[in-house]
Formats: sequence, C-alpha cells, structure tokens
Amino acid sequence: MFNLTRHSHHHAHGEVPYQDLRPYPEAPTMINGYLTTILIALCPPLWHKLMTPKVMEWDKKYASDEEKVLAREANQKSGIKALMNSNPAEGVVAGNAHSA
Repeated sequence: MFNLTRHSHHHAHGEVPYQDLRPYPEAPTMINGYLTTILIALCPPLWHKLMTPKVMEWDKKYASDEEKVLAREANQKSGIKALMNSNPAEGVVAGNAHSA
C-alpha cells in the first residue's frame, strides 16, 4: 500500500516501471486511501452513499462520449436509484458518440 497515489499513472501508462510512476494530483481519489476504502466496502450502504456521487462526478467530468453511453447502460442495470436517475449520456446519441 506504499505510494498508491501513483496508481492513476500506472493506469494511464502501464509500461512505466513502478519507481518512475508519479502522482496525478488532479486524478479522482478514493475516499481516504486504500485501507479506508477496503473497510468502507465491507458496509455496502455506506459504500454506495460515499461512492455513488464519485461515480456520477466521474461520468460527468471525465468520461468520453462513448463512455457516457456505456455508463448510462450500466447505471440502468445497477439497481442504484441515484445512478439509474442520472444521465451521463445526455446530449450523446447512442451509436454516434465520439470523443471530443
């Protein structure tokens, strides 16, 4: 769990050796590090209360048009009311999505 702030860099550039990974300060973060996140995940109602807004923010701020279409489909299947009522793909025509 050492230097996990570098995790975003690993996902963006998987070929970079661990020791060369750098933190992305602007990247979305977990609730309060990995250990806290693991503990919170053991209580699903608390997990959903804390993570659903983060998922909705990600969909709105960071998702490409294609990802927004996929997110809308996944949100509808999730059974989580807040996600089901959100519309990350608003303004995106399914099948005609493109990245900006």
